[in-house]
This record gives sequence, C-alpha cells and structure tokens, in this order.
Amino acid sequence: MLLAGCLAGFSSLNAQPILHDTFDTLNTTTLWDAGSTSGSGTIEVSGGNLLMQTGTTSGSHRNTLLTQAASYNPYGRVLTMTASALTVNSTDTTSTGLNSFYFMIGHAEGTTTSFYAPNRTYFDGGDGYGMISVTVSTSDSGSSIQVGDVGSTYNYDTYAISGIPTDITFTLDGTAETFTYTLTLTGATYTDGGGNSISGTITHFTQTIDATDDIYFALGDINSGAVSVITNTSLGQIDVVSVPEPAASGLLLALAGLFLAIRMRRQRA
Repeated sequence: MLLAGCLAGFSSLNAQPILHDTFDTLNTTTLWDAGSTSGSGTIEVSGGNLLMQTGTTSGSHRNTLLTQAASYNPYGRVLTMTASALTVNSTDTTSTGLNSFYFMIGHAEGTTTSFYAPNRTYFDGGDGYGMISVTVSTSDSGSSIQVGDVGSTYNYDTYAISGIPTDITFTLDGTAETFTYTLTLTGATYTDGGGNSISGTITHFTQTIDATDDIYFALGDINSGAVSVITNTSLGQIDVVSVPEPAASGLLLALAGLFLAIRMRRQRA
C-alpha cells in the first residue's frame, strides 16, 4: 500500500497538466485572451464546445485564443498537446484557399492576440521570438496537416491526410539538443503510408528561443488564403501536459525509493 502511494505520488509529479479546458464556459478572465481580425468573426461556447467562425471569406482572417500565462516553454521537458472532438467545416468546404484550425506555442513580436497565428511574419524577428505550430486544413480538393517551425529562419512540414481528424496529439520533446515531435491522429490517417502517426525534428525555433523565454499557447481558426466558404470550427477540449526530462524523472523516482526505504527501516525498528 505504501509502495503504491509512493508510485502514485511519483506519477503525479512526473506528468503535470498545465492546460485543461472543456469549454463549458469561455474563460477570458484568468485563462484566455480572445481576438478576431474581422468584425464579423465569432468565438463562443455552446454545449461544451468552442465554436469559431471567421465571418468573412477574405484571406488570413482568423479568430484566436491566447493563454494569459506564459508557461509553455518546451526546454528540458516533453509537452503533449491534444485537441479533441475537432471539426472543421463539417457541412461545406471551400473551393479556393483552405479552411484551417491551428494550435501553437510561441512568442510573437507584439502583444496583439491575433499575431498568434501560423504566419512566420510575426515570429521571425530575432532573439526571443519564435513559434511551433500545428495547422490542419481542408478544402474541396482534400485535407492536410502542417507543422510550422519558426526562428530566425523557418520550415513547414506538410502532410496529406485522409480527412479532418477528430483528435490531434502533438508531442514535442525538448529534452535533447535537437527537439523532436510526434504527430498522432485519431479519425484520420496519413496518405503516405496509411498510418496515424508521423515524426519530425524542430531546428529553427531553437535558434532564437532559449529556456528562459516566456512562451504562450494559442489556438484558433483561419482562412488560409481567400476562401469561397467561411471557416467554421468546433473543438470539444484542449489539453497540454508537461513531463520533465528523464534526469528529473529519475531523481523523483530515486527520492520515492529513498522515502520508501526509510519508512520500512523505521517500521522494523
């Protein structure tokens, strides 16, 4: 029983939720800042879902939720970001441009909420600025998912997928010199290979961001180019979980073992 308690305590310390929102309400008091580039764009919650519409067909218009806390720096830990119960233009898709949903971590060149979008222009200004983004897009011609990596230079990895996934899990490992990621889909597969998981590296973000920088989390929807149908998205839940680097995890486990040994010795005495 004591060992189980120690292991449970270790597990709790090992994985730390830093963001969990089921969108029963839209918390713009302590959790989010909300912004829209269009006067007709909307962000609301209904039935436990976050609902967003760009409100216009013009390119680049978007809605954004940006965390008020800057606690998402990935250095020295693994961050797992999961968007659940997602739909993007479930009834009608665009014939031009792309209807897109995104989430990201980063620090933009300015305090405007809507700067937090998968556009390198807001993040390539040098030291202290950068972003890592995941953008899923759809149109009449198909669906894709893209990982953005922006520092002083940039790269976008784009993958064709079978459709809009219901859940997206992006696991970012910042414990080694070269960051790596795994992007796992539920409800869709990658066209090349047919699996639901793919991996890659992050090398540009780390050019300008270090372990001391404030990093925010953001999500939103966006017209990727001019579209024929406005972008509308629904999201049931967003989660970000942090796991410390292996050295820290090992130390916690060692401390749990030491505590257990001391308790057992005292019981025998």
